[in-house]
Amino acid sequence: EQTVRDMDSLIKKYPQLQGHIQSTGVSLEQYHSKFSKLVETTKNYIKFQVGWFLGAGTIFAVVGAITSAAKAAMEFAQTLKDMQAVTGATDEEISMIAEAAKKISRETPLAATEVAKLGLQLLRAGLSAQDTAGAMEVAAKVATVSGEDVKTVANTIATAMMAWKLSAADSERIGNTIAAALNFSRLQVEDLGV
Repeated sequence: EQTVRDMDSLIKKYPQLQGHIQSTGVSLEQYHSKFSKLVETTKNYIKFQVGWFLGAGTIFAVVGAITSAAKAAMEFAQTLKDMQAVTGATDEEISMIAEAAKKISRETPLAATEVAKLGLQLLRAGLSAQDTAGAMEVAAKVATVSGEDVKTVANTIATAMMAWKLSAADSERIGNTIAAALNFSRLQVEDLGV
């Protein structure tokens, strides 16, 4: 009801408003035209800003991803160098462990650098490079399935392999035994006492 009254009032004042607007020398159409141009310019400016922010966001995301990948590759290479320096492993042994780490990182949620550090830990425990490559894969899979810490699982596998003089061929059997013990009980790797 109030709106109807306001409209009636505006209609009654229209001739007076039109006279005032015409006395300034600017028609209502000119106001409308200028206002439309302002709206269009504002729309174009907002589109430009949104496009720029989206483009910049994409560029920053790509640069961030490349930087992360480069850092991960450098850290992986440094871990392999450290492994060779600490253990005295040959280039061939390091290459075998590196390839195993890359393969494991594709098959598990673990990063290649984390798997390589696991390899260093197993080499330090006294396993050969071949046994280390096999034990890394088993430890990563058991840790993934059981939710246990990969380093703890690796230490347990290395201890079992060393204590019972087992080879890489036996590491899968050891891993399966550990996984079964963990899954069918409330035990954790530390509780196994290996």
